Amino acid sequence: MYKKIFLYSLTFIFLTIFFLSVPVYSVSSNQAEFYVGKNYFWLNDVRYSMDVAPYIKDNRTFMPLRFAAYAAGVKDEDILWDQALNTALLKAEDKRVKVKLGSRILYVDDKQVVMDVAPEIYKNRLMLPVRWIAEALDAQVEWNQLEKKITVMVKDNDPKNSELYFVEEDTLETAVYNNYDAFITKEYTWHDRYGNKWTWKVDIPEAIYSYSYDKLRLHEQLVKDYKTEIEKLKHKENEIDQQIEYWYWYYKIYPEDSPQEAMYKYQSLNQVMASLNQERIRLNQEYQRLKRYYEEEVERLIREGYVPYVIEQINFALVEKLAELLKVKAPSNDRDRIEFVAAFVQEALPYVFEEGEYPKYPAETLVEGGDCEDKSILLAALLKSLGYKTALLIFEGDPGHAAVGVECPGAYGSYFAKDGVKYFYIETTNKGWKTGQIPPEYQGKSALVFPVP
Repeated sequence: MYKKIFLYSLTFIFLTIFFLSVPVYSVSSNQAEFYVGKNYFWLNDVRYSMDVAPYIKDNRTFMPLRFAAYAAGVKDEDILWDQALNTALLKAEDKRVKVKLGSRILYVDDKQVVMDVAPEIYKNRLMLPVRWIAEALDAQVEWNQLEKKITVMVKDNDPKNSELYFVEEDTLETAVYNNYDAFITKEYTWHDRYGNKWTWKVDIPEAIYSYSYDKLRLHEQLVKDYKTEIEKLKHKENEIDQQIEYWYWYYKIYPEDSPQEAMYKYQSLNQVMASLNQERIRLNQEYQRLKRYYEEEVERLIREGYVPYVIEQINFALVEKLAELLKVKAPSNDRDRIEFVAAFVQEALPYVFEEGEYPKYPAETLVEGGDCEDKSILLAALLKSLGYKTALLIFEGDPGHAAVGVECPGAYGSYFAKDGVKYFYIETTNKGWKTGQIPPEYQGKSALVFPVP
């Protein structure tokens, strides 16, 4: 971010006579070798050319600033020249270095270092002893008197720079179910409305169960995404604070500055601060936009209820296959068929009490059982797969009781109407409940109706 604001917010003039591009490199450590009188250097065993060779003056070995910075591990884009102040700036990960033409004072962050010589111009290059730059950036320098060789070494202890990280892609979206080779086998037993006992052994792909189990719940994902976006904005806010600190440091007025330099720094700082203030305004607007988006998403989740768990693509594909098998054994009469499937969910799958809000996907309920909303989600998915119009019914409470509503020709009893459709009530928590039969504690109470598209 320093780089972007530096480049785009200001109209700095770069002297091309001071800088020469070399190939971009990225390594976990640097070792550079320079030779007095030679216009080339070695960087990590690769030879590069220079247009100015190092030379010795007053028992000091002078080198071009840019190449000395390369040797100390500074990237090309982090070496900058301010023509108005005759000042070079080097930016490392945790340090900032300023050096001025003709001045023996070198700045490392806010610390002044007095050099024994001042930088000078030679063949359109800013030259200075490499030791000052190397030591400012925590590099080691060795001098070989016999070969007139300068060796600069930088060790990078960050393992992230030398390792590759791979993220494995999720391939479940395109998986073919009969290609799975690991399954969770469940054996279900239940009775239909006529007292007939049914036993069903089902292989549930382990990958689908794991996918569902590991998948964040929708409200959890929303909170996670919101926190992630907030952290990004906080990071931007922190970058602005760092920029303010940085530019105050960069344009700090020193006693040795001339009046013209002091005025230039003052005016330039004002320009930068004006730009950063605009960044703060935009950032505050982004905070407000994110807040509104989060509130709208919360309202959307409330409107949709548990419907997204019913129609989640991977789980619904599994449910469709199970529904096809149930259909073969189920009666052809609509009400009997609906109650046959409902009986499977009511009795074959155990009711499991859960604290708090944690709706399950169908694959999880098939393996673990579940509470009222979990079993209702599964039943709604099965009935939808069989071609029936279904809805989730949510009563008041924290959390509120959940049940299923289904359009059933010829049915009678309790129903909830929505958009011209009568959704007859089906209880899922225990066996024996018929279509349109509602438990006494919920009779006469209103419920939110969430049709499944």
